[in-house]
Amino acid sequence: MVTLCYADDTLVAVRGRELEEVLRKAAVATELTVHRIELLGLRVAIEKTDAMVLGGTREWKLRASTALRVEGQSVQVKANIKYLGLVLDRKWAFEEHFARLAPRLVGAASALGRLLPNLGGRMLPAGGCLRVSSGAWRSTERQSGQDD
Repeated sequence: MVTLCYADDTLVAVRGRELEEVLRKAAVATELTVHRIELLGLRVAIEKTDAMVLGGTREWKLRASTALRVEGQSVQVKANIKYLGLVLDRKWAFEEHFARLAPRLVGAASALGRLLPNLGGRMLPAGGCLRVSSGAWRSTERQSGQDD
């Protein structure tokens, strides 16, 4: 079991050869982690807890009903989760991350495209439009990680 904490996010990772073994270990490890967090005087919102399986073999078939039991509550095992602003999926492909990010970037580019011609170039020094544009893109990408 590995537990990683950053701010108010906690990640519990376990390994196993079979899906059932991984799910059992994950439930026990998560339960243990919740108890340790509560010993610090903090409360874990189980209803906001996410679970997913990273890797595994093709034989590992996740059903829509696959869930962990933590503190007597069901935690659904999802196809992907958002952790520290990055959408993770089972294959580490990041397809869902970019699918969610692309519309935001297109929207920002469109807004800049409408705004920048109105500036007439007088207000921005040489290369200023590029700096404004790249800054807006970086800001949009960072903001997408903070939308939870």
